[in-house]
Amino acid sequence: MPPSLVPTTLQQTRYHSTWINVIPFPRVRDNLIRYEGRFDPWELMQDLVGELMSSTPAPRHRGTPVPATLPETGRPLSLLSASDTDEVTAGRKGLIVWGEPHEM
Repeated sequence: MPPSLVPTTLQQTRYHSTWINVIPFPRVRDNLIRYEGRFDPWELMQDLVGELMSSTPAPRHRGTPVPATLPETGRPLSLLSASDTDEVTAGRKGLIVWGEPHEM
């Protein structure tokens, strides 16, 4: 197990939602556990992954296949947005961390 995913003391002693265990920053996991119930986890996920996740969970129907559609396009899809001309963010992807990385 990677050192960043080793459970903290708080994770081992306080009941919490299991999705918190996959966050790779121990201090962030502890903060999520401490403040669980004071934030909406769906809103947090929406903030972290944006439009990759629906804002409401899809209803599950037992025994039905998951629908999938493929986009029809005549040209390859570009991963970079032509409208992003900012020299700092253009062509970059990832999570923005406010503060010093060593303090996470």
